[in-house]
Amino acid sequence: MTTEEIYNQIVTEEEVILDKLKEAVLIHAMREYKEDVLCKAVVVEDLLDYMVRTRKISRTSLMARTRRREVTEARQIIWYLISKGITPIKFTLAAMGQLFGRDHCTALHGVRNIETVVQVDSNLRNEVMVMANAFGMSTSWDTEAKELSFV
Repeated sequence: MTTEEIYNQIVTEEEVILDKLKEAVLIHAMREYKEDVLCKAVVVEDLLDYMVRTRKISRTSLMARTRRREVTEARQIIWYLISKGITPIKFTLAAMGQLFGRDHCTALHGVRNIETVVQVDSNLRNEVMVMANAFGMSTSWDTEAKELSFV
């Protein structure tokens, strides 16, 4: 019997065991992937859910055209955190704007607005820092430079 014939015989006879082995390897690989990537990845949905929960605003109003301060500020905080790298995927300003049906100029304005406001509003700064920390991003406030840093 040749090596190839022996191999084919083993594969035929032990097909069920080999299928179970393949399945076990696949399950192990998926668990590792989930732990390494999916569990650590912050997705925009999580940011939206967090904002809806903490700010007690509806998800519908976040996506709507409303200009109410609390809703606008919530959108801007999300854009700001995305721009600081809270998500594993880099977003362009255009993509950030599209999350809420806005353009890149609106997203840029929102990011810049939060950058400015956190320098003077300690309540908003603390909220942004707590939110970033909740998603695994360390923050620190430099009182002299009046700058919020993300690690």
